[in-house]
Amino acid sequence: AAIHCSWRGIVQKIVPKTIELMKKEYNIDARTIYGYIGAHIFQKDYEVGEEVAIHFRAKRIINGKWHTDNAMESVLQMIDSGLFEENIEVSNLNSYNEMFYSYRRDGKQIGRILTVGMIK
Repeated sequence: AAIHCSWRGIVQKIVPKTIELMKKEYNIDARTIYGYIGAHIFQKDYEVGEEVAIHFRAKRIINGKWHTDNAMESVLQMIDSGLFEENIEVSNLNSYNEMFYSYRRDGKQIGRILTVGMIK
């Protein structure tokens, strides 16, 4: 499955819900699932309000403002859902930099990114 997790998706538990659906639909064990988190906004660039931060384990205050780590929170949800930590890979590409389109950085007038997934 390929899913996009904004902070809202993470709070709504889209990661564990997707894993549970995959387990049921494909009759697979979560320990056989591999997780990959592609380019994502890094915690240092992801400022949120306290009303969002309270829903995250992966959070900290930077310069007096709450910042969440969406990638780490997604990893924690994958592990909680039964994936082995060694089966989860996280990209080191920050989508907030100029190499990527970023709604948070550029506002509504942005391009799009395409992600492709497959089941073998």
